[in-house]
Amino acid sequence: MTLGNAAAARVRLIVWCRDCQHQVEPDPAAMAERYGAEMTVPGLATSGLVCGQCGSRRVDFVVTGRAALTRNRQGYMQSIYPSHMQPMENTKS
Repeated sequence: MTLGNAAAARVRLIVWCRDCQHQVEPDPAAMAERYGAEMTVPGLATSGLVCGQCGSRRVDFVVTGRAALTRNRQGYMQSIYPSHMQPMENTKS
């Protein structure tokens, strides 16, 4: 599965730090824009992800079912990502 496929399928990527247990759910569409739609999801493991909380490179992730959707005030559908989750940093651009 590529990041582009993941974004189109609206799956959830759950990423966590194996050292401090910090967890985030990055938006697959934003990940596809940043790393390229053709990057494979397993390729994220070697892309240089770094925990935004403790700086560890020991991160892991899973792909799971569709992201929850809700209607915003304008009536448009949007994904729900908890506001307390911050994106993992990446040392490669």
